[in-house]
Amino acid sequence: MPRGKSQRIQYWRLRHYEINTFWLSALFLFYGIQGKAQNSAQQRYHQAEIDFQAFKWTDALKGFERVLADSTQTDNAAALYRISVCNEKLGNLVQALNFAEKACSIDTTQDDYWVHFARLLEMKYEYSRAWPIRIKLIQREPRFISRYEDALQNAWNRNNLQQSLYVTSIWQDQFGRNLNLAQKRAQLFLALNDTNAAKREYQWLIDKYVGRPDLVEAYNEFLQTISPKIKTPSICPQAFEELNAGNSQKAYERIKDCVQDNPDNLILLQTQFLMAYFNGNLSEMESCIANFYTYFPFLEAHVTFAEAAKNFWVDSRTKSDNPSIIPTETPCILWQCIQSDIYIRTNKIDLALHLLDSLQNESSNNIELPLFYIDKLRNQILTK
Repeated sequence: MPRGKSQRIQYWRLRHYEINTFWLSALFLFYGIQGKAQNSAQQRYHQAEIDFQAFKWTDALKGFERVLADSTQTDNAAALYRISVCNEKLGNLVQALNFAEKACSIDTTQDDYWVHFARLLEMKYEYSRAWPIRIKLIQREPRFISRYEDALQNAWNRNNLQQSLYVTSIWQDQFGRNLNLAQKRAQLFLALNDTNAAKREYQWLIDKYVGRPDLVEAYNEFLQTISPKIKTPSICPQAFEELNAGNSQKAYERIKDCVQDNPDNLILLQTQFLMAYFNGNLSEMESCIANFYTYFPFLEAHVTFAEAAKNFWVDSRTKSDNPSIIPTETPCILWQCIQSDIYIRTNKIDLALHLLDSLQNESSNNIELPLFYIDKLRNQILTK
């Protein structure tokens, strides 16, 4: 007999219930499998991390490699970083470097990754690649002294004295002057053959912290160390011979040749600018200033003085009644001759004589100075 209406409705409700139950079971099964897989991945990472913290490098390496084997974990920067550390500890430097670079490229915000990457580069003697990383790390967190120390060591290993001085300059700007930093800067200035700048690093501290025996003792030891350097002959004796003989143009040609052979020698460049100033050669003064910007951009006082001296020289010939006045800070003993000339031209004769007497005393202490210019300036005073 045909089913009644109520029986048909009950039948279809039962079928609908069976269908819903089937799909709901399938859904629970799917998410259960997914959850189990996810829990397994988390457990593998957790176990690898335990081995990593326990310095079990081989087990940790295998664990993190299994984590990366999961297609959903290939961009895990933390796992890549730890694989790099494990490879380093196991002596696989090339692999360590590759994974460190990948970790940094995926997550650029982690300083630990960058510190690790830079150190690995330096272990491979790739100091030039590590240098911009070291500077970036200082800029990100300038309060960490270790970052300045690492950057300074990087520049020193490349024998780049200019970048070494740059690091000590920003270090000093952040933390102020101290004995340790003064000693580092003094050594750098000595390497640049600038004995007087090296001495000033200690003298500033002694003047500021009067009576501190550790500073006085350190300075006395420094003076004993540099005493042979002070008595060494000029770094370009031919130029000084020509200059003291009155051949200023030939002297300039000699010093210019020396600068071309040693463009990063500070004293040579200072001497070249001095001679260009007294020879009245504007283009050569500008060339020297360009070299200061190129090789010594961190020595702002030198560039400022050179620019001001050049402007004074120009103004004294175009505005003889009111030339621009140069800053009073003279960052180089050689350039005190220029300062003396400016005092004379601005009718400050007493200041000029005092400065010339000081220069004469420096010359008698075995520091090579252009005696030709000292005599020339004294003659200018006599003819005033």
